[in-house]
Amino acid sequence: MLLDKLFAMNIKNDVVVFTTMISAMFKVGRREEAKKLFAAISTYGLVPDMYTYGVMINNLLKEDSFEEADNLFSSMEKSGCAPDSRLLNGIIRTLLRKAEVAKAGNYLSKIDENNFAVEASTASLLLSLFSMEEQMNLGNRVHF
Repeated sequence: MLLDKLFAMNIKNDVVVFTTMISAMFKVGRREEAKKLFAAISTYGLVPDMYTYGVMINNLLKEDSFEEADNLFSSMEKSGCAPDSRLLNGIIRTLLRKAEVAKAGNYLSKIDENNFAVEASTASLLLSLFSMEEQMNLGNRVHF
């Protein structure tokens, strides 16, 4: 495996290296290799952190793998790795851009549960979405 070669060259064996490589694998379209790298973290005696989970979750969402991303988020929480406001807002924005409003609502409730703030860019997307829905409802009520 590529990691073995890197570590043989005295590259530091830490979760940051894994996270960077996972991100790079997704960027070049090597999704399965990214998933294998994520799965291999524990075999090197390491534990994924919130940033590693975030890279995986956000890339899975971008690829419309919503169930897989939800399952990974649940695994993250069960492992005791708590999400921060930035991760939750990022997930919500990605879901809203994909028109997955109900799923975004689930993550909005997590922001509320943790007393986090909705970021301006997330609020802007929500307002745009509600504005579009209101305009559509108005259009349906106007008859000539």
